[in-house]
Amino acid sequence: MFKQLTYHQAFVAGSDLWVLPFEPTSFWFKKINWQTQFLLQTIHSPIKISNPLMITTEKFFPNKAVLCIPIQKISWIQEIHKHWINLKKPSMRIFLRKNETQDDIEKDWPKKDLIYNLSYLKQYNL
Repeated sequence: MFKQLTYHQAFVAGSDLWVLPFEPTSFWFKKINWQTQFLLQTIHSPIKISNPLMITTEKFFPNKAVLCIPIQKISWIQEIHKHWINLKKPSMRIFLRKNETQDDIEKDWPKKDLIYNLSYLKQYNL
């Protein structure tokens, strides 16, 4: 099962991989972009990204990397799962899109892979 984290737990240790949607106006995107000295901003352009982007963030956070995934994908949760499998199932924290819930994650996440260290955070409005 996915464990919900609170706002105050967002940047604490516990997950090697953090995943967020490519939404430059979203709360978590802006916060993580600022904390990484605007590394995510360098990928922001008038044209939305079409491929996932992973940046190393050990210098900025208690994790190894941030994976930023475009939201125009049919199922961004399935896209996260695909990359998570390719990365050998690291502990992972997902920063959800607006109005997304744990139910939304679990309906698209394979049941066999719910036993791992997986957590998520809700999106906040600015």
